[in-house]
Amino acid sequence: MPIASTNSPTPPRYLPSELEREIFLRASPQDICSLLLVARRVHDWVEAPFYQFIALTREDRACRLLSCLQLRPQFATTTIKSFWINGGVHIKTIAEILQITKSLNNLTLWPPPYPLSAHSGSDSDALLLSLNDLPLTNLSLALSLIPTISNAEGRDSVFLPSTSVFARITHLQLLDG
Repeated sequence: MPIASTNSPTPPRYLPSELEREIFLRASPQDICSLLLVARRVHDWVEAPFYQFIALTREDRACRLLSCLQLRPQFATTTIKSFWINGGVHIKTIAEILQITKSLNNLTLWPPPYPLSAHSGSDSDALLLSLNDLPLTNLSLALSLIPTISNAEGRDSVFLPSTSVFARITHLQLLDG
């Protein structure tokens, strides 16, 4: 039987898939979008960590995210863990996003640049109802997003509603503004 020639190409060496996965997961956030296109297994490895924390500051981006999440509700329900929403995202859009992201643990809602009186009471109610359904443990919230009631002297007082979301919170930050 002939012996293989010494100049024949060596077979490719493969890394164990666990090691390969760890290498891809340590990639910089700027490279993740490119890595999503490498292979299906790489896409599956890097997509979930890419979406665990989402920051939104503009209504148009929030609406695009909402439409994407509506196409993949199971992904939204199980993957997204943290949201940071600041500035120009409308209360109604926030409520719709929160209704889809059922596994959210950390949420930051900072005040919009417009008065909340521009929204209907139903938008604020929808936001509070959406918060109730989340397993939040960390909440950073602007006081302007919390309903107020008038006290006996006619001054508005912040009213923390007796909703289930506050019973689960272990870390609460309230911002004046």
